[in-house]
Amino acid sequence: MVSVIILSRNSLEYTKVCIESVLSSKTNISQELIIVDNGSSNEIKKYLDKIEAVKYISSVNLGVANGRNVGYLISSPLSEFVCFLDNDTVVPDYWVDEFVRAMRFDTKIGIAGSSSNVRALVTDGFDSDVRTEWFEFCKKNYNLSPKMQLCKFYPKGFSNFAKSERINSQRKVLGQQMPPDYVPGWCLFVRKSAVQPLLFPFDPEFPIYSAEDIDFSWYVAKNGYESIYNEKVFIHHFKGQSEVVKNFFEFEKNTWKGYARLSKKWKNEIIYFLSSSQKSIERNLPYDFGGRVRTLADYFGFFEKKGNIWSFNEEKVEKWLLS
Repeated sequence: MVSVIILSRNSLEYTKVCIESVLSSKTNISQELIIVDNGSSNEIKKYLDKIEAVKYISSVNLGVANGRNVGYLISSPLSEFVCFLDNDTVVPDYWVDEFVRAMRFDTKIGIAGSSSNVRALVTDGFDSDVRTEWFEFCKKNYNLSPKMQLCKFYPKGFSNFAKSERINSQRKVLGQQMPPDYVPGWCLFVRKSAVQPLLFPFDPEFPIYSAEDIDFSWYVAKNGYESIYNEKVFIHHFKGQSEVVKNFFEFEKNTWKGYARLSKKWKNEIIYFLSSSQKSIERNLPYDFGGRVRTLADYFGFFEKKGNIWSFNEEKVEKWLLS
């Protein structure tokens, strides 16, 4: 069994498309749908009342980490895998089947992400990042539902496009980066045994949004599992439709706070990595190219280099944690 966990918070139009795509997608795998609502308006709640699923309706916004934790805790003990899915995604037929097939083929895989319109690689046969084109297209076709927008946006329609990608022999079952810095939280297909014995898979100390998925990926890697991308699964991500992302001030504040929490929690491993001439450090962290760590140092400034010595900028980190 697979437990599909969707967080919802307003954005009714996109939430409906996401849930309906999950419920209508063809599959040969037993599934349960779990919806955790993070304090949405009555409009969303009325819609969810009609949906056949396991539901947890919160009167307040629990945040991404805590919301996913709730979904995980109420998932069936029979489920071998869980999939954390954002409510601004659309899934194709047999997406769960492909994830399960790949993860049963290689039991070292703890987390799998998917290919998408916002993670396009030239080597995968989908040669451009279509975010800009997509949002321009949406502006011109605002009167269409998201599902219809997708069908009109992709040359053969979304369902046919996703099917052709799934059977495309040029697409790899496993991703180009083995393992990647992390798998983004909008789609995390997870082996339950990879997060045990943790009671909560996501650290509840992270803010409403930001970096909890990185921390989760790193923990799973340290627990002896790999994080990969399954390029044969293509999921459309509308991206930027959540309330947190739309509020730039809150988004930026949560981003800095989340990365500060990440830096403090993993400071020893990060300093070790920055100080090493090697590109990867066994299983201390799932780094291949270390791009995410460089961001913590170069952009956020949470780590500083004086001479040949790297140090943790505790004052700057604490400032953001207390903000």
